[in-house]
Order: sequence, then structure tokens, then C-alpha cells
Amino acid sequence: MEGLERLEGLTELGGPSLFEVVGADRLAAAAAAALDHVLRVWGIRASRRFWWVRSYREEVIGIARLLLERQSMEGRNASAGEGFFGLIREAAAGGVPSARQKRLSLIFLVAMPYVQAKIDSLIRRPEDEELEAAPLPSGNFEPPVEGRLWAQALGQPAAGSVWRPPASLAWTWLDWARAVWPWVQALKEGWVLAYQIGYLFSKTPFSSPWLHLLGLKLRRMTSEDFIRLEQMLRSARAAQFAWADKHAMPIRLVLRALFKFWHFANDNFKLLLLFLAFVVKLADWWYTNEEVRDETAYIPPPPVRPPPAEDGLKLLSSREHCTICNQVRRNPAASTSGYVFCYPCIFKYAEEHGCCPITRLPCSVQEIRRLYESA
Repeated sequence: MEGLERLEGLTELGGPSLFEVVGADRLAAAAAAALDHVLRVWGIRASRRFWWVRSYREEVIGIARLLLERQSMEGRNASAGEGFFGLIREAAAGGVPSARQKRLSLIFLVAMPYVQAKIDSLIRRPEDEELEAAPLPSGNFEPPVEGRLWAQALGQPAAGSVWRPPASLAWTWLDWARAVWPWVQALKEGWVLAYQIGYLFSKTPFSSPWLHLLGLKLRRMTSEDFIRLEQMLRSARAAQFAWADKHAMPIRLVLRALFKFWHFANDNFKLLLLFLAFVVKLADWWYTNEEVRDETAYIPPPPVRPPPAEDGLKLLSSREHCTICNQVRRNPAASTSGYVFCYPCIFKYAEEHGCCPITRLPCSVQEIRRLYESA
């Protein structure tokens, strides 16, 4: 029952529930992913003056996280996600975190996610560049599996099936990164999961390995914490405004405006996060509908049907008649060659002969496709 209590947070076990811990840990990652999506879409659709935003979105997200997490650590002794769930960090031996522990916390909250996102981006970059540089398909596009089978049966090379030798037999650093990086990620996630399981069953007071390395643990904020942090926050903001007042008049107004905006963003972090999620979902819905409404979307042409075989059935002059029964087609169905027959006729023929009656190309019962005509 102890694990269930820790899971649901029903008792005072010296720390928050596992749901709160995982939620606080995933909140910053979810917000970063949403901001990354916004920057990616904006970089694609904006003019060339803002193309750099898409190329350096990891840096933009890293700077935003640094400002947010630093303000949260200095003002609340917690990360932005932990503050969202009403959690606070304290030293393992008791007391508030030291200045060194706060600085090291920023490494795990900002630097480590930035390095991870940068490595992921470098590994995916060749595929992204190849996809972006690829022109719209014309007549020479990648055919379906049936098209490649037809080409092999006819002795003709299918489009996109030409083998290209590798540029070098030696592995590059990117090849090594692609091979090793998934294992590094798996080890990291497994390490975090082990700590979360141990925390769930009260085997350790640390909910993550990073907090263990820092000598910090999480607990819920109390009324005394709120009063103390509010006093610290007012003192820090008064010092900021006092520093801004030391400058000349134009710079003083700019600095005071920037500080007020930053304080407003921190005080309304929860509302801003919900608003950002709403904007991302609205943008997804809008651009998805825009692509659906686009009537100029490219539709690739169907592959060319293979010619009839010499020993196959002869094509009829009427396209409405079945070649097998010479009657008007009923319940049309297509073979792997693309020719259409009555479904009972082609089913029986493929079951007995295992090929298309016209081209003699292989065709099993499972490969027959029913056609449904709208009125």
C-alpha cells in the first residue's frame, strides 16, 4: 500500500506524489516541444529574413529556458515545472539550496536538454535536408509494391529501385552517433525510471538521479514557504528596479519596462503556458485544414499497367465487360496488374491458377482488391 500512497499522494511521506514529480519533469519538455513546433512552422512560412529562427531554434529555446529556469530557481527555489505543481527544492540535510546547488541545477534543467536536442537535430539533419531538397514528384516517382513487382517481371528497372553504393566504407562520426546515441538515451531513461520506481516505494528520497547528484529533494510548499518566497521575490524585484534607476532616462525606461514584462510573465506563467498550448493546437488545426482545402495538392499518376501476355486472355473492346465471363462486370475487383474483373470470376481464377488472367503475373486471392463505385 505504501507504493499506492506515494503514487496518489494520499499520505505525508515526506515528499510529493509520483504524479506530481513526473508532471513537473515533463512540463518543461512539453513546453519546449510546443515552442519548437511554433518556431519550425514560423521558420518555414516566414520570409527569408526569419529563416535563421528555424535553423537555430534549439538556441532560442535554450535561451528562453535559461531565463525562465534561472528566475524560478532564484525566486522560488524550484524549477518552472516544480513551481507549477507547488513543489520546492530543499537540501537533503534540510534547509534552502545553496547558491552552488542552484547554479548546478541550471545545468541539468537547461544545458542537458539543450545538448540532447542539439544532438538529435544533428542526427536528423541529413534526412531533413534531403527531404526539403527533394522536388515534387513528376512522372518518375516511387511506385507501390505492385509496380515494382511488375517492373521486375517485365525485366525493366522500377523508379527509385536503383542501388547506389555508399560514398565511403568507413564510418563517419555521424554514423557512430546514430549507432550509439539511442543506447545512451535508453540508459538515461532507464536510470531515471529506476529512481522513480525507488521513489514510488520509498526506497530513496530522491525522485531523480539529477537531484541525488545535487543533494536536493522535493517537497510540497507550505504557507511559510509562500510567505518567505514572496518576501524574497519583492526584495529581488526592488533591487532590479533600483539598478535600473541608476541609468540615464531613456535606458531607465526601457529597463523598467523589460523588468515589468518579465515579472508579469513569471507571475502568470500558468496562464501563459495554457495559452501557448491553445495557440499550438489552433495553428495545427488551421494549417491542417489549409492543406486539406488546397485543391492544387499533387496527386501522383497511377503506374502504367503491364501489357497483356501472349498466352493470356485477350482484352475486350468494352471496358464494362469482364474478360473472364464476357458479361457486364458485377462487384468489380482488380488484380495485381490493375485489370478489373468480376469479383467472383477473378477470385476463382486466382485461386486455381495463382496469376492474373491477362498478364500472367503472380496474383493471389489475398492480393485482389475490391472496388466500390459511388452512385
